[in-house]
Amino acid sequence: MITLSGVVDPVPMAKITIEPRKVKLGTIRMNIEKPMTLTISNTGNAPLTITRIYSKRHDTIYYDAAEKGEITIAAGKSRKIEIAIKPQKARRLIDVIQVKCNARNAGAKGIYKILATAKVE
Repeated sequence: MITLSGVVDPVPMAKITIEPRKVKLGTIRMNIEKPMTLTISNTGNAPLTITRIYSKRHDTIYYDAAEKGEITIAAGKSRKIEIAIKPQKARRLIDVIQVKCNARNAGAKGIYKILATAKVE
């Protein structure tokens, strides 16, 4: 029998939070961009790297690191990111905005989700 004792420090990892988590845009106009500001925070203890922000439902890419470079947020820091929704038809809009990142709380595929809602006229 082998007995081990000691202290193991957890692996440093990023942890993402986004405010607001649910964005209520109210009534917006069709074919006109509606900007929204997201405050992305890294409450972990390692750098947070964001490579893509995109719509799950509407085939829209709001931010892509391949074109603009990665967004990096240091541990304990926050950053404001502005994106814009431009609805193409009148309806009730429910959009799942996905943030591809390296955060430990972003799920198995590294995707953290927020919700945007609006009435499009």
